[in-house]
This record gives sequence, C-alpha cells and structure tokens, in this order.
Amino acid sequence: MKYLDRPQHVAAVQPRTATPSDYGTLYADDGTPLSVPCTIRALSAEESEALGVTATTVYRLICRSWPGDINSLITWNGALYEPIGDPLRFDGSARTAHFEVRLKRTQQGRG
Repeated sequence: MKYLDRPQHVAAVQPRTATPSDYGTLYADDGTPLSVPCTIRALSAEESEALGVTATTVYRLICRSWPGDINSLITWNGALYEPIGDPLRFDGSARTAHFEVRLKRTQQGRG
C-alpha cells in the first residue's frame, strides 16, 4: 500500500496523561513529541449554516506504528490536532497492518 510504504507526511505526536480534577480533566505532556511518518488525507467537511459558514474538516492519519492514544496532541502542517475517538489498529496481514487516527483541528495553521 502506497500510504504505508511511502508516507507523504511527518506528524509530531505529543503523548499526554489525563488526570481527573474537581474542574474537569487536566492534561500534562508525557515526554517529548515523537515524529511519525504518515499520510494525512481530508475525510469530510461539515458546514453549519445556522452559525454562518463554519467548516470542520476531519482528517485521517494513516501510519505503520502509532505511539499515542486518545489523549495525544498531533502537530502537522503548522496546526494542532487531537484524535477523534481511539486510534484504530488494522492487523489483517503483515503487509497491510497499520493504524488509522481521525483528527480534528484544535488550533489554526496551514493544514
């Protein structure tokens, strides 16, 4: 698979730990960001006319190995993203084994 054997992007994954508190969940960085070779593609766009033209684009990150979890932050193309749900692991065969992470932007950038 081209997406797996020749990834087109590199994302920085910041693992974080979540700690419950009286004011909600607090997140703390857990180590240094890790570089992950991957391919990132836009998955969908939703527009809400009730609030004007607001677009939310969901991205799909595809990679061979994934060091993060649902609490991780991802930096790619100058923007900050967070996972939507748990990272998905596909392990049908050694050739096609990969992770898929759906992302939403949390901070503006070029992405």
